[in-house]
Amino acid sequence: MRKILTLLLIAAVLLASVSALADSVKAVANPTYVRTGPGLGYKTIDYLPGNTYYEWGGQVAVDDRGVEWYSIYYANGIAWVSSLHANLVSSSGEGYSRNGAYLKDTSVYAVYDASVHTGPAGNYGTIGTLYSGQSADFTGFRQTDSCGVTWYQINYYGNSGWVSSLYTGIW
Repeated sequence: MRKILTLLLIAAVLLASVSALADSVKAVANPTYVRTGPGLGYKTIDYLPGNTYYEWGGQVAVDDRGVEWYSIYYANGIAWVSSLHANLVSSSGEGYSRNGAYLKDTSVYAVYDASVHTGPAGNYGTIGTLYSGQSADFTGFRQTDSCGVTWYQINYYGNSGWVSSLYTGIW
């Protein structure tokens, strides 16, 4: 009887915590690597399937390449996933954005060669390439496309352009 009461209490706590979720992390790549810390130098502990959600641990860290990492609650602890493979999502399901003064002086850094598009999706025309190692001024706007990929708006040689978060990071 005691075990049943304990299980019921655990289930009630879990249900309450799920309903109180403020933000989550959505894995968009298949697989999305889960690491012990915020960077490639940390051990890979698991792989998440694409299009799945995990509770956000409330922390964002930036690695030495300028890539954001999001903490998640995972296996009774905290783990980390890269913004190159996952997006922050608000409780309403909309793309999470930290636009405004907080990002005023940030840049978008190309981790891999990234095509610069005229709009926030791969089906828009291209106006150039942000090559691996290059950076561009981030305008503060980001948008998530229908595939769940986040796109960052940048100033590209005096023009407005968009690059995919799959190839770039914010720093």
